[in-house]
Amino acid sequence: MNIPTTMASRVSSITAAALFAGCTTPQTAVEPIPAQTQISEICILENPKVAIPEVLLLIQQGISRHGLRSTTYRDIPNNCTYVLEYVAFYTWLGKPTLADRGLGRANIDLYQDRKPIGTVRYVIPRETGDGRTDPERAKSTKAKLDPLIDELFKYFAGRKGQ
Repeated sequence: MNIPTTMASRVSSITAAALFAGCTTPQTAVEPIPAQTQISEICILENPKVAIPEVLLLIQQGISRHGLRSTTYRDIPNNCTYVLEYVAFYTWLGKPTLADRGLGRANIDLYQDRKPIGTVRYVIPRETGDGRTDPERAKSTKAKLDPLIDELFKYFAGRKGQ
């Protein structure tokens, strides 16, 4: 599935806003799925280039937490109405070692019939205003993504309490 032109311009706007906003807080943007959307199942396009293995699992758990079903595919079947695409990148949290890296950026996009209906953007902050490392950087991938996924699906109550 190719990203529609409207989504590309939307991403450009979000990226520009993130660049001008500074780096004192995580540069996040969530556009929740509209409340009136009737989702029966979400087809997730597996992204084998994402080197953070828990990202796909966290997305699946978030969808389930809101009472929705999902299936992961390498190639999306033609009968999928709702398709979710994602990408995520590591960043170094200190020394450049495998043990000292964490989620640095993530994009999650949900489409209905190839039209964007919900997005998540996450960019980790670099430092606080006084040059110290922001504590957000030390959080787990789960602690960073779960609140954003919950905001994306906020109109789908499901089983959030579990």
